[in-house]
Amino acid sequence: MARTNASLERGIGDKVIVLRQQGKNYREITEELGISKGTVAYHLGQGQKEKMKEWNRKRQEGICSKVHGFIYDKRKPYKPFVYTLGEIRKKARGFTYGVHALNRKKGTTYQMSKKLLKHPNQKVWAYIGKIFPGIKSEKEPIQALNQWTKQPDYEEGQPVRFPYMRCKLSGDLYNAKGNDVHADHMDGDRLNNSIENFSFISGVCNVMKGQMTYKQLYELICKVKINLEKYKEFWNGQEKLL
Repeated sequence: MARTNASLERGIGDKVIVLRQQGKNYREITEELGISKGTVAYHLGQGQKEKMKEWNRKRQEGICSKVHGFIYDKRKPYKPFVYTLGEIRKKARGFTYGVHALNRKKGTTYQMSKKLLKHPNQKVWAYIGKIFPGIKSEKEPIQALNQWTKQPDYEEGQPVRFPYMRCKLSGDLYNAKGNDVHADHMDGDRLNNSIENFSFISGVCNVMKGQMTYKQLYELICKVKINLEKYKEFWNGQEKLL
């Protein structure tokens, strides 16, 4: 049996050795420590540790590594999402200047790395103005444009005004200053920071889209939809079972 993180934390190996030195046999050790004979053999058997290391190495290759990670890896629980508001300029800045796209190597400066961007010299407000035309500051209640039609956007007959806008993918209304809204590269190329490639979408949609194009995302969603409908009887109401 492989030595798990739990056994390491409990110091099982040291306890097994001490009990063995006291003259206890495998059965007595397993009963006292509440462990399997395989675990005892791992710590006491000649050459057993090397065999188990090799077995573990093979077990963590290929598809087995995925299952092994699901079962045994210790993961920190997801932190609950905390909604916050921030400066919209900072949100667009990451897209405009490629802050997250440029993985700078040690010893290189941003000025050196930004040459990789397809449009290295841009103005942040120009990008925000694609959705809020003419905006120069966050104090201006400018009406948002529909990101598809480029026409003034309305919700129940009322103008949608800054900081509110509609997610280009889901069509839901969001506060653009919220941390649940992301700047998206529509073509999936994070180095293509052109204004034409810029959009605001919800964080959930951005995670789902990743670096796919809209066409690729659409095709994937269609496949998922068809498959979920096919097996709806198995997952419908699943939330109550988990």
